[in-house]
Amino acid sequence: MNISQEIEKRMKMLMDNKNVKYLVSELNKATKELKKFEVAKTIETTASKKLSDLDSRYKNIKSQINKIQKQVDLEMSRAFTTVKTAQKEASKSLVIITKAVENESQRLKKVVQAASSKPKKSTAKKKVVKKAAPKKKSSTKK
Repeated sequence: MNISQEIEKRMKMLMDNKNVKYLVSELNKATKELKKFEVAKTIETTASKKLSDLDSRYKNIKSQINKIQKQVDLEMSRAFTTVKTAQKEASKSLVIITKAVENESQRLKKVVQAASSKPKKSTAKKKVVKKAAPKKKSSTKK
């Protein structure tokens, strides 16, 4: 027999052996597990990179939100102060105007009372009499 035929014959016998079949199936399972592990490791690495990218984006957005919130708080504080100042000025102006209105009201009441207490004048026309103008004294020089 030829050597190559002998090797083929021995290989067939080995492959038909139950123990060898079991070992081959276990080896195939281990190979598949190893491939899955490498794929999982690759996926895990990719996922962890994406997760770290997302985390950095989240932190960036969060810091921007904090900055904007501080700006809004500052602007609201300024607006509140402006409104308070305007309110105080408006209150002062209202008090001044109220006093002026009260004073004018009192003055008008006095005028009305004075006008109502005076006797009414007749509205008939009076005759106007013209008088001759008085003569001027002439001054004499001596």
